[in-house]
Amino acid sequence: MTTPGGGGRSVGPGSRPVDGACRGTTARWGRAEGPDASGVHAAAPLVITPRPMDTTGSCLDAGVAPVPRAGDAEAQPDASAGVRAGGGGSTVTASSTTPAGPARATAAAEGSDGSRSPSADSVAPVGPPVQLLFGMDKGGRTSTVKVYLGIANQRRPASVGNSVVIGVFPCRTDDYAALRRICALWLADIEDLRSRGLLVGGVLRSVLLILTGDYAWMTAFCGHSGASSRHPCLLCSAVGPRWEGDEQLVAFYGCFQNGSQCRGEPRTVEQAAEVCRALGSCSENASLARPMTHDQHRSIRRRPLMLVPASDIAPMPLHTTLGITTDLLHLAAQIVQASCGPVRAAKFCEELGGLLLERAGVTPAPYFGGTFEGSECHRIGRKLTLVCSLLEKYAPPRWAAPYRRACGDWQALLPTLNRSVAISAHDADEFERRAASFVDGLRASFDWVTVTPKMHVLVCHSAAFLRRFGSLGRYSEQALEALHGRFNQEAALHTAGTFLGSCGEFVKASAMSRAPGGDLYNNGQTRKPARAGARAATRADDGRLRGNKTQRGAPSKSAACKQKDAEDVAKWSAALAAAAARRIGAWETSRGRDTVLEAIEDGLMPPDDVELLMRCLGWAFPVGDEE
Repeated sequence: MTTPGGGGRSVGPGSRPVDGACRGTTARWGRAEGPDASGVHAAAPLVITPRPMDTTGSCLDAGVAPVPRAGDAEAQPDASAGVRAGGGGSTVTASSTTPAGPARATAAAEGSDGSRSPSADSVAPVGPPVQLLFGMDKGGRTSTVKVYLGIANQRRPASVGNSVVIGVFPCRTDDYAALRRICALWLADIEDLRSRGLLVGGVLRSVLLILTGDYAWMTAFCGHSGASSRHPCLLCSAVGPRWEGDEQLVAFYGCFQNGSQCRGEPRTVEQAAEVCRALGSCSENASLARPMTHDQHRSIRRRPLMLVPASDIAPMPLHTTLGITTDLLHLAAQIVQASCGPVRAAKFCEELGGLLLERAGVTPAPYFGGTFEGSECHRIGRKLTLVCSLLEKYAPPRWAAPYRRACGDWQALLPTLNRSVAISAHDADEFERRAASFVDGLRASFDWVTVTPKMHVLVCHSAAFLRRFGSLGRYSEQALEALHGRFNQEAALHTAGTFLGSCGEFVKASAMSRAPGGDLYNNGQTRKPARAGARAATRADDGRLRGNKTQRGAPSKSAACKQKDAEDVAKWSAALAAAAARRIGAWETSRGRDTVLEAIEDGLMPPDDVELLMRCLGWAFPVGDEE
């Protein structure tokens, strides 16, 4: 807190002196001050100061030892040797962080007036809470984990320029062990923001922390076993598709395969806190002398790094868009494989790749085995009617017609899923209806389709989040994912003797460029936005259309680029056909096994014939329900 008179130095709440400097939550630096490359920032006047308030949901309430602060001697990693993390033996190096980021971000969102913090006798929080998006993600040319903090209640919340980089951590994995080492550096400061609130412009405001990011990171951060566990959903206790046949289990917990009728019990902070208490000093269930059962931990098998209410977890609008758009393309190939065989399926996939390249202008990205990025998925979504028309040339109407209906539902869902504007109550109801029609239609029409965690979140949890916050796209993980591209692009601008030093320069520059109220770093609005639809084509012969540009002699891609795109699409088409063959082959095998099991139960097949058939086909009866 700031000393009276404003002449003393300022330290965030609970900060510890480290080597003559300070760690903690600060909010603003002077023009010549900022964080150094080691993450220890110079002392500077505070504009925002956290104050005590309700601590519901914090680890302290659960009887769990709090995460040590960065300045604690027992928690400080050896920066020179690094920290061993994960089963792969990778190294997570002590990295550059800016604990000042969270508080400073709030000031940027609300427009700080540069005044000093009021006295400690402040009143209770007033006004709406400051909505902070918190997430982590691994990526980049050189693998690093970026820790991100965004502000939802501001214009363009999904822009990478409107977010705060808390830290960049070189590492090879982002599993639970690595995340735990990384979070030891700064997680206590995030807890301060959640529990104490912020003074913004002299007014005490509460903080609502919303978890965002990809599903793998969020499950690891919350101590969850992941998408293949018995209870795959991070928001409720429903069981996964593998347990669809266990009627007693499905009746008690609900099942993904029930689509919109899944009635999973919402997870609570109290359940996660109970797991923490049961773990005691251990970090995971397997370390206990008497491990908890499935019904006790419900796939929360490790100590959560932070206790987050299920209602405060964003429904992954970006990754849902990426995953389901790709799933629809795979489903089209699977339909042709199931109805026409592998030769026709390979031909269909080849034509599909050419259609996406020529008509949608998209090519698979050179990572994750060749997938499509966010903007390309939106282009594919607008061209799904062409995919349906191509499918109708190969597949029978009994499968082509429901596929077209599903594509129509998905096209209607995409705008609501990704727009950051406020959505009306009527549109929220329509979103819920369309989501139910989409998932239930796929399950009813295609026997081999399983409801993935993203589909389940879309149909069972997204509408509730939408009604509560009024938007889904505002809480997207787009800015977090875009940090990888920004880091790659600006690598040449932030050079240092080591890669870790380069990470520190990037974090420092990111912090200084977003300093609230700093005229030196804030040039204001430089370009007036165009009116809605001003740049959209209005005629068939409009020169802004890609086809018309080529016909009029406009320069297109070089021959080398065109050849590279064609090769990438050919590889993607071959991989799509191979994946469809594996999926339909597994489905046909399981369908044959089910037929045999029914014959055995009805007594239509002698035991000797059963044993011979099972041995010849390499089948085995299902055993157990282990994860």
